Amino acid sequence: MGKHLDGCVKYSIAKRECETGTTVLDTIGSFFDTTIRPLIGIMNSDKLCEQVLRIITEGNLPFSFAENAEFVGLLRNMYPDLSAPNRHSVVKQLLADVIGAKEKLKAEFASLGSTKVSLAMDAWSTRTHIGFLGMSH
Repeated sequence: MGKHLDGCVKYSIAKRECETGTTVLDTIGSFFDTTIRPLIGIMNSDKLCEQVLRIITEGNLPFSFAENAEFVGLLRNMYPDLSAPNRHSVVKQLLADVIGAKEKLKAEFASLGSTKVSLAMDAWSTRTHIGFLGMSH
């Protein structure tokens, strides 16, 4: 267990957050925070769509995965009263999340109280060509 924890990125981030009292994602809210899940409360169509979006983004899957016959069958078995989201509704949910994150970021910058803001951005990709973008202020 100790060997796993030494190399676990999520554990090291959580440990650092506990030590410093801040989160790495403070600047962009909880948009990409994988610890916050939409499954609190009774499942509805919006929460199901949000969960499918999180599955797709965390797995680096194409949006068409939402229409995979086996996956749709699984969702129908788990939630027979809800219709399974399709790729269009997942994309619409992502756009709504992005707009919400932008508004939250604008509000955070507006509340800083100073007219000068420093932004640092960095983009990188993994060996498997998965792209990342980081931003801090």
